[in-house]
Amino acid sequence: FYMKRFENENIENLSLDEIETESVDLLLPGVGEVLGGSMRENDYEKLEKRFDEEGLEKSKYSWYLDLRKYGHGSTGGYGLGVDRLLCWILGQDNIRKVVLYPRYY
Repeated sequence: FYMKRFENENIENLSLDEIETESVDLLLPGVGEVLGGSMRENDYEKLEKRFDEEGLEKSKYSWYLDLRKYGHGSTGGYGLGVDRLLCWILGQDNIRKVVLYPRYY
């Protein structure tokens, strides 16, 4: 919901699969996504509309919406999946073999 979408005058007529965002993923063979990043949507009205489209409760994200409502500038970010990178470097076939704190559920 927070990824900035490319401006497109026909966006209302596009399916979700046809909408492009300002984002990037770095994929490694046999591992998958190692790094993901995007520009964040900073337009309050667009975010409110996106919340409605996705069926998200605005009250749970009031802190996030308030940042945009009261003048937050453009931001971007990325996340490096160190555990996935370790999978690739160490030649492991499963992320559970390299994570420091495995999850069991």
